[in-house]
Amino acid sequence: MTDISVIPQELRDWAKDCGAVATRIEQQLKPAESACEDMRNALDGWAIADGVSDLRDRWEELNELLRDELDEAADSFEKSADQYDDDENRIIEWFRHLF
Repeated sequence: MTDISVIPQELRDWAKDCGAVATRIEQQLKPAESACEDMRNALDGWAIADGVSDLRDRWEELNELLRDELDEAADSFEKSADQYDDDENRIIEWFRHLF
């Protein structure tokens, strides 16, 4: 079994990484909407053109789901870092009171 060691700053960095990825994912909404509009225009008059709106809606839902999951992960990393700091400070205070 391998020991896992992290420091609070690493956890906070991971939270920032999650936020950065969520931002990049959100930035894909506009190009995807543009691509769907181009596809809809190219398929004008075809029955399949109506499905393009469904495709765009599903992409938006997936995009939001991914961003929500990344935001939740970022929050968890931040909370873990804060808890680590709190625990460390409690231990330091405990030792101070001993001596």
